[in-house]
Amino acid sequence: MSEQAPKFEKGEAKETGRKVLLILKVIRHGERTKDGELTDYGRTVTRQKAGEAALPEVSGGKAVGSPFKPKESLRPPRSLETADIYIEELFRAGRLQKKYATRARQILNPESLKTPPPFDWIEFYNSQLPADFEALSDEQKAEASHKAQTACVDRVLTMEGTAEFNQEIAGSFAFFIDNYLRLVEELKDGSRILYVAGSHGGLMEPFLQECLIRKNRENQIKRGFERLEEIGGAFRPSEAFNVIIETDEQGERKVSVNFDDPSRLPGETMTLDLEKIKELAEEYTRRHGVHYKNDA
Repeated sequence: MSEQAPKFEKGEAKETGRKVLLILKVIRHGERTKDGELTDYGRTVTRQKAGEAALPEVSGGKAVGSPFKPKESLRPPRSLETADIYIEELFRAGRLQKKYATRARQILNPESLKTPPPFDWIEFYNSQLPADFEALSDEQKAEASHKAQTACVDRVLTMEGTAEFNQEIAGSFAFFIDNYLRLVEELKDGSRILYVAGSHGGLMEPFLQECLIRKNRENQIKRGFERLEEIGGAFRPSEAFNVIIETDEQGERKVSVNFDDPSRLPGETMTLDLEKIKELAEEYTRRHGVHYKNDA
């Protein structure tokens, strides 16, 4: 049975924030239909990816995610359902001792953005699909969908007039992730928690473009990326990047980033630009009137 938020992980001030591990897995929803519904194939792939996941030992897990879905849909939102499937599969396999109640997070909903989208995403996406899309096999649909998605993400990152939209996207993610950066200070010493956050392609990439810090084998440092190809292209369905937040015996925090797909940025070590996250989160707070509270 799912439990409520991980209150058991909290402790008194003197026994919090030390030797904590919090993994925030930001995952794109699984394969979807042209109308935006999660497919059975997408659910299967998500379960497979959870089963194959290389994760350190954690005690509990919680799914959160975007509540966005087609207006006439009676199904759960595809991003939230993807996160829930992932956590459920880990729990079923005995890799989680506790599974906390799944929760929608409005901040991950693209409809919560105040800046109008620069183009109709669904219309452009569908225009990039082959005419015989519905006749393709699941695997062929996945490849065709990835090409369409890549065209969409590349367009939103590069077309003229998208800077404000992308900045607000990055700000929403910065505010969201900043909550977890703060949360580790409040968790009981020794806590080891996994959050799986269901999101959307086209939202994950602008955040990384603003906030990812990369160091290559020659110790050269770069923030973000100029071309989508630099990070291995657009995220595929059920694919994630991971923010690993750890504290040591003194409560000092270390943040690192990695990708589910090891072929992305091989040989590079990654973290986040915490000053940029703070700046973007503060701007998002001013614009949306939201403030930090521990409601993870």
